[in-house]
Amino acid sequence: MVEHYDEPREITGTEYIPLSVDNIEVATFTPNPGGKPPYTQVHVRLEVDGAGEDLPAFVLRFKSPRTLDRVIGAMLDHRNQVWPESGG
Repeated sequence: MVEHYDEPREITGTEYIPLSVDNIEVATFTPNPGGKPPYTQVHVRLEVDGAGEDLPAFVLRFKSPRTLDRVIGAMLDHRNQVWPESGG
């Protein structure tokens, strides 16, 4: 489920640990050897700055186009609220 709010709001009741993302990779995933179709997921891999080997990369796995579309739409909406000059 993707929770998306039209107006800015504070997310309460959540403890935050400040992390800085050093690298973002987006990849098509297939369970087949050699990267052969059919492709089944979209992966977004986030490497945390300065984590080294102590903290592995985080991977978001999107298993349906609907979920991915909702996340992309929500991110674009919030980008336009934060940076309206971006031309969205």
